[in-house]
Amino acid sequence: MASDQLPDYGRHLAVSITNACPLQCGHCISNSSPKSRQGFQGLAENFAGFLDLWPKARHVTLTGGEPFYDLAGMKLFLELCVQREVRAGAITSGYWAKTPKAAAEMLNKVPGLHSLTISSDVFHQQYVSVDFIANAYRAGRERGLLTHVRLTGHAETKDDERELRAKILDFCDREDLEDALLAPYGRAEEFREELARSTPREAKLGLCPSSGPHIFESGRVTPCCNSIVSLEQEHALDFGNILGEPSSAVKARLLSDEFFLTIKILGFDFLRDYLDEIGELDFAPVSACEFCFQLCKEPRQFRKLESLFKNPEFRFQLHAIAIGEYGNHFSGAPIKSLLATHVTGTEMVPELEQATTPA
Repeated sequence: MASDQLPDYGRHLAVSITNACPLQCGHCISNSSPKSRQGFQGLAENFAGFLDLWPKARHVTLTGGEPFYDLAGMKLFLELCVQREVRAGAITSGYWAKTPKAAAEMLNKVPGLHSLTISSDVFHQQYVSVDFIANAYRAGRERGLLTHVRLTGHAETKDDERELRAKILDFCDREDLEDALLAPYGRAEEFREELARSTPREAKLGLCPSSGPHIFESGRVTPCCNSIVSLEQEHALDFGNILGEPSSAVKARLLSDEFFLTIKILGFDFLRDYLDEIGELDFAPVSACEFCFQLCKEPRQFRKLESLFKNPEFRFQLHAIAIGEYGNHFSGAPIKSLLATHVTGTEMVPELEQATTPA
């Protein structure tokens, strides 16, 4: 029953320091552009307070938008991480690396940076050529940064993607090249049908793989930096805003949420099977992240789970497992309230008993 997913949660935090980006790619998950919003005033200071609440935090990823597009903000976030002895990395298009000299000069301006991930794909090539990627990669390596190139493409690789990959491998060590699948979120929603035909379906969805929360440039907090970051409307995994309320309240809400605990402890297969058993599974999830996205995007889908999450016995036993396995990290006020209204010896509800019984 025990899993590393829950106790290790919070070792990595991601923060979008700005949603602005000099590029406007056709597949962008965050719908970024040069006109997108910058990070809100006070974001860095409030993020620092939020980071202090996660004692296991070892790494912070600065993302966007494009973090280098807000260089002053990026420096401030890096300083805050250095002060806390937390390593910080950045995800970038490398637009600033027009020449080897320009690339080196830019990295000299961000001395607190520990790692660099240069994101590339055929969409980026309209704005940032392979030469930029090479300059950024070499400058990162020369500076001693942990440097990778992340290449995003279709599951069934296309000719232009194979050509781009070959060009990148001319200068990039194979172990430094990461592959990522093009996902139908943000502007890439228009490719949903095409991607659905080519993306392999996961037989077992498993647990939520997130290693820590994501903070938006507006201060919003969600439990991951994957598919749901493309959703601008409030949804089931929105846990508050660190600019509008105490960070401790946001964290407590996240760690005591039944949806979050279910996907971390019981997993998405449990939810898929539950919906199937009650005759409410309207679609076949391709992956855990796609399933999560659909549940958050469509309130009518999530409402099918509300009776489960509101079931007092299910809630009590779910929180009891979290506390029993992982200790007081999960004993927030909502959990204490549940424990105060229950007595030991409660029979396990069938859904939870089935999910927690060893095969």
